[in-house]
Amino acid sequence: SVRDPLTGLFNRRHMTECLRKAINNSQNTGVPLSLIAVDVDHFKKFNDNHGHDAGDMILRAVGTALEKACDGDQVACRMGGEEFTLILPGVKNDDVLRKAEHLRKAVEAISLRYGEKTLPTVTISLGAAHYPQHGTLPQELMRGADEALYVVKAKGRNQVQMANTVTPSPRDPSAQASEEDTSVAEINTAPSAQMPDPLSEALAETLP
Repeated sequence: SVRDPLTGLFNRRHMTECLRKAINNSQNTGVPLSLIAVDVDHFKKFNDNHGHDAGDMILRAVGTALEKACDGDQVACRMGGEEFTLILPGVKNDDVLRKAEHLRKAVEAISLRYGEKTLPTVTISLGAAHYPQHGTLPQELMRGADEALYVVKAKGRNQVQMANTVTPSPRDPSAQASEEDTSVAEINTAPSAQMPDPLSEALAETLP
């Protein structure tokens, strides 16, 4: 299945495939593309204090808010636990932070009742990354968004942060292959005398 059973959002596996296709489309057409990593703040503490059923209610509510924030080809995914991701093709870079801030406020405004009590205010932290400024490969964009998320957590959570610009990887696969071949060649040309043989050493130790 490509859906997360709790929230109904796409799961991590499908997210990776969607991101790969979105990157290819952006590279071919020039359509802007961004990724937003989302974390529910202090979720473990919330679970400990109010129970897993209340925690699941929070995750479903956040998932609904993320899904409502998506238009057209935009995709909301649950990565696992309290971690979510938004893939945003067609959103201009300048509008991504505004969209993220709008989503942050929407989640903060959610009011949930569990049993006879109203649950505490839920907040989220968001880290954003743009293609190709913050990477040209899926894992690079995800890492950029995650690193921005760590900055938010260090600053106190419940905020939006843009990733730092990094040097994109070469888009030409042959260029990467050439670099890898060079590395392998360097390893293979190392003097064999410097490479100890663990089996020979072990046998030498056991012999009288």
